[in-house]
Amino acid sequence: MNKRIQQAEVLLQQKKVNPNKIIKLLKPLINKRNTPWKAYQISGVAYFIKNEFAKAEEFFSRSIEAGSKSAEVCYLTGRCRHMMNDHEKATEYLRRAVEMNRDYYAAWMMLGDVQREAGDLNEALRSYAQCNRIDPTKSDVAMKTGEIYRDQAFSEKALEMFNIVLKMEPNNILALNEKAKLLKNKQ
Repeated sequence: MNKRIQQAEVLLQQKKVNPNKIIKLLKPLINKRNTPWKAYQISGVAYFIKNEFAKAEEFFSRSIEAGSKSAEVCYLTGRCRHMMNDHEKATEYLRRAVEMNRDYYAAWMMLGDVQREAGDLNEALRSYAQCNRIDPTKSDVAMKTGEIYRDQAFSEKALEMFNIVLKMEPNNILALNEKAKLLKNKQ
């Protein structure tokens, strides 16, 4: 592996990442013939850290074009597209990520969030169910599922989800508040 890429990977692992330093380090590799896909990926991560999502997405796409088969690159491309409010492309890349790695919790969660924002609630519930399959100990899945049921006026299902959250996190203020509102409306 190229020495600059190895150095950039080390810089990414530091406690306080300096994305500009990474970009500068990798710049001589970019736009050369046969640039390794990893150089594009790491550059994309550096731009992502800087919240320059269009630039990050450009580098992630170039990484894919250069041969990356990384679910992480697809996930990060989807996150960039999401940050740029392109739900359709975000969904496409996130689906690709979960096809490459069926146990990619963060990609399933982001896919569910994007689907929820786009109003595709049944698909969002399916994505969140995949998250729950991968790691049933995460309360955020139950919380998001409960919120969807609440918004669809399925009070009993919503209450069940908020109770699951409270079993895992007895002091979860959001779940306590949602449960209290549902019980108040039930009276």
